[in-house]
Amino acid sequence: TWPTEVFDTDGMYTATSDTITAQTAGIYQVNVTVEFAANATGFRVLSLCKNTVLPTDGTKRISSNVAQAAQGGANTVLSCSCIISLVPTDTIKVHVYQTSGGALNVASTGSPLQTTFSMAMLGATS
Repeated sequence: TWPTEVFDTDGMYTATSDTITAQTAGIYQVNVTVEFAANATGFRVLSLCKNTVLPTDGTKRISSNVAQAAQGGANTVLSCSCIISLVPTDTIKVHVYQTSGGALNVASTGSPLQTTFSMAMLGATS
């Protein structure tokens, strides 16, 4: 789940959800940044998916980013964004995956970049 809501002018987010749901038909910009804890092993994967709960459903992946783990004790930071047409009840979900061989936290507070997820309506669909 996403711990803090900064603002929401259209009721798209609820504190118990890990998705953002469009309430109004339109063109939206979706952004996510995830900062993984330091670990020099493996890869990190970040995906934005539409109307799915399974990260393996590639047909619903709308943006994705893959990176090798940062070296030298640095955190690994990935970002994705896209512009997409949505209708009411369409959902956007973030999926993360990593291959370090152990559990990794993502930064949510106290980090310069932190982990963020946002969606803004750019305009109505024609």
